[in-house]
Amino acid sequence: MQYESTARSGYWFATMVGQMGLTMWALVSALMALVTRLPAAQILMTVFTISACVSFTLLTVNKKWDRVREQSIPLWIINIAGVCGSEALFVLASKNAPQAHVNLINYLWPTFVIVLAPLLPNEEFELKYIVSAIIGFLGITILLTHGQGLSMLEWQYSLGYFYAFSCALLWAVYSLGVRKFTRQIPEAVGLYCGLGAVIMWLINPHFDGYIQPTSFEMGLLIYMGVTSHNLAYSCWAYGINKGHYRLLSLLCYVSPFISIGTLVVLGIAETSQQLWISAIFICLAGLNSAINWHHVSRLFDRKAPNGHF
Repeated sequence: MQYESTARSGYWFATMVGQMGLTMWALVSALMALVTRLPAAQILMTVFTISACVSFTLLTVNKKWDRVREQSIPLWIINIAGVCGSEALFVLASKNAPQAHVNLINYLWPTFVIVLAPLLPNEEFELKYIVSAIIGFLGITILLTHGQGLSMLEWQYSLGYFYAFSCALLWAVYSLGVRKFTRQIPEAVGLYCGLGAVIMWLINPHFDGYIQPTSFEMGLLIYMGVTSHNLAYSCWAYGINKGHYRLLSLLCYVSPFISIGTLVVLGIAETSQQLWISAIFICLAGLNSAINWHHVSRLFDRKAPNGHF
């Protein structure tokens, strides 16, 4: 009995750790909005460098450098492009459009996944994927047009919207592309970030200017480098592997509300009906694609023991 109780405690502890990872990611949008005064390259270089330091520490303490050496070159390329590229696009989007809009557009990445997945070998197409895509994009349309038609679209933010959609699309492609690799370890994410920082420096050694960050801004950059750009991956992997992965999968669809709620509470975004309706639509799009409607329909088709419905 004591063994079962300990195992169950460990099971739910792992689930809580997985939720911590989700929360770290959900807070990124609000934290990013508080440092957008700084140049994009400066933000990325700082966060990536801190993430690299965390990974070096974790890999050394856990003695996993041999696992790093087992990773193939294609895996390195995919991770650097996916992790660093999507983060760069997210920062650029945050500097060129309202943070709440960027945030919800970014949460379209699961919708892009379900739209693109049937194009891959051995993947089946289902009508619900098209329905989910329609629901998700309808939600974003309501948000960007304030529910009043395309004439209300704020074209001055078009560049930011482009970056945000590109970020969601790139992360979806990355998520699909990385699935076939089995030797990936979450502790190595900082190494991809570190190489991404080096590549950025080689491309643009003079950056795009430098602004001395305040102590508060530097604290936020350090926090993001340690958590959302590093530990969150390890927390999520631990939760999925050791905890209640089905519950965690459902909790993913709560993240947009946590993220938007944080933006509103901090005064970064103004609350509105369109904002929350859009968040609901995006969550419904993800839930619709995740639910097995064939199983649900069978529940209603079952007859009572006496032959009556």
